[in-house]
Amino acid sequence: MGQGMRKLNNAWIASLLYLLIAIPVVSNANPLLEKTLFPNFQAIMAADFEPAMDAVLEQFNTNIDTILKANPSWANTIQPLEEAISNVTQVWNIISHLNAVQNTTEIRTAYSKLLPKVTSFYSNVMHHPGLYNAFASIKASPEYATLNKAQQAVINQMLLEFRLSGAELTADGKELFKQISIRLDDLRNKFSNNVLDATQNWQHVVAANDEIQLNGLPEATKNIAADKARAAGKSGWILTLDTPCLTAVTSYAKNRELRKTMYTAFSTVASDQDPDPARKKWDNGPLIIEILKLRQELAKLLGFNNFAEFSLADKEAPSTNIVMTFLNDLATKAKAPATKEFNKLQNYAQGHDKIDKIQPWDLAYYAEAYKQESYGVSQEEIRKYFPEEQVFQGLFNIVSLLYGLNIQEVKQASVWDSTVKLFMIKDRNGLIRGYFYTDLYAREMKRSGAWMSDYTSRMLRSDGTRQLPVSFIVTNFMPGLTGLLTHNDVVTLFHEFGHMLQHTLTLLDYPSISGVNGVAWDAVEVASQFMENWAWQLGVINDISKNISTGEDLPKRIYESLLAARNFDAGLKTIRQVEFALFDFRLYLNAKEDQTKSAMDILNEIRKQVAVVPALERDRFPNRFSHIFSGGYAAGYYGYKWAEVLACDAFAAFQENGLFNSKIGAKFMQTILERGGETGTLDLFIEFRGREPKIEPMLQQNGIA
Repeated sequence: MGQGMRKLNNAWIASLLYLLIAIPVVSNANPLLEKTLFPNFQAIMAADFEPAMDAVLEQFNTNIDTILKANPSWANTIQPLEEAISNVTQVWNIISHLNAVQNTTEIRTAYSKLLPKVTSFYSNVMHHPGLYNAFASIKASPEYATLNKAQQAVINQMLLEFRLSGAELTADGKELFKQISIRLDDLRNKFSNNVLDATQNWQHVVAANDEIQLNGLPEATKNIAADKARAAGKSGWILTLDTPCLTAVTSYAKNRELRKTMYTAFSTVASDQDPDPARKKWDNGPLIIEILKLRQELAKLLGFNNFAEFSLADKEAPSTNIVMTFLNDLATKAKAPATKEFNKLQNYAQGHDKIDKIQPWDLAYYAEAYKQESYGVSQEEIRKYFPEEQVFQGLFNIVSLLYGLNIQEVKQASVWDSTVKLFMIKDRNGLIRGYFYTDLYAREMKRSGAWMSDYTSRMLRSDGTRQLPVSFIVTNFMPGLTGLLTHNDVVTLFHEFGHMLQHTLTLLDYPSISGVNGVAWDAVEVASQFMENWAWQLGVINDISKNISTGEDLPKRIYESLLAARNFDAGLKTIRQVEFALFDFRLYLNAKEDQTKSAMDILNEIRKQVAVVPALERDRFPNRFSHIFSGGYAAGYYGYKWAEVLACDAFAAFQENGLFNSKIGAKFMQTILERGGETGTLDLFIEFRGREPKIEPMLQQNGIA
């Protein structure tokens, strides 16, 4: 799906990507076409992609003609259309998922080849005059008043998505919209591939007689680096830009030049600043220029002044002015604490190592050193208290206490990697609510970052059977440590688990608005950020921690130190997020005024306004900002902080009434988690909290107030 086709998770069009097969497929020879609850991942090959997609696309074209012959109604049009589309969505979801977690040359090539075809398909669906007229007819008919609130939401969201996807354009306009969408999809895919290739094709070799260069690094990091060297037929160690290795070097390496080398390489990823001419083939600079140009064209084509206005058309933020006011106000509140924190680190570095001026590659190192010295906290040292199995056991206990859920592992599942697990969720009545996979550890040809994506959404089929949600939790934790997590890893896991809960616990039977699908993009982080808070509570810490040698919980003194260190650099973290959000929104808000400026020019202006930490002159952050150039956060990155206001205020309800108050838990589940997409998240929040959200809980929980 191209950016012009809107966000995949936002409205009825999202359901096109998340349904289970409902109409029989002719052939079962292709594993992608098997009518099973779970994909047979071990049997799927890249060569299966194209024939499977061709089969389901042909099936859809046959079914759509039949659907549109009937008089437009919910039963005759919308329900069968969703079920017909499911043939396409199941196959494409699997292909997209494998492209992210097993990005081999074969899979990448097959995926890239299919992308224009799939984009054209969805564009044709949204430009189909028969479908648009059918939905408009149902909205205008007496039947609309008899439909329930959720069904009306499906129709209203779909009509909005039709308009935002160009359904009301002329024939020439629709064709232009389609071509822009196809090109944007291609550019986004190339942007993502360039980041992955530039990251994974960089390495720094440390000779066997130069181990002193690795002083300070965790033994686990050194062991993995040694393994990489042996696998490459070399002696010594090979350091890479994979997140676990990069984080370890910038946080713990005593060798300042090594930190600089790694940080500089990361900062110039996929850019013309890479010193190796051979690596400049992955430069995303030209792609950014074209992406920005095409998104502005798309917005103008649909009658918007700019892409920022277009982006807000189906979000909860009411205007671009309000978004900018929100971000600037937050920057004002965070800058003073951030400056104070930076000065404290500067003084610390001066006092310990006579560093006159902290550079970007020093920040993580001195922040970690300061925390260890001041609070006695080291993320690496507390790994021994957070084995994966114990963390999951405690996590499952939380949702049992709050929501009455029971989660069990499904053994002998077909998976794409040996570390992957599958789990089943049952509610307090013993009913299965859905399933989720976990893929936790970094490896080659797996995209960096952490995310939750969904394979199927809850749906009641016309034959009376119910399809259950199935999703994927993907992270990139340090491999090779027998499942030992840092507390930062735990927080990340809780975050993605929150997304999964909202997708799985929905009671809405229409895929367009069930789970995360109908939730506005600037509210989709509420459930995930809410869940992060539980990873900081003493009762939870006692449940998720267990020393692998002694069996003891995380000692209270370490917990108190961890809590004290939590907000040490909260101002710096907040101002950094505001910097990202302002840069993103400004890129699209002032496209006409800024047309002579590069993305880096705009970022530098934003940095002069809000940044506290000096930036590397050669830094090319936009070239690796996948969230907005290859993901779904274009002119929407502000949503992380926007949603955090609601998430922190929602958690404050538990702080006020008891952390494990099952009554409050049930209310949160019945509003935010079970009905997301039926109505706006703000309305659901007001129903849960009894009032509009306040910003104070977020400021307090971030240590800014």
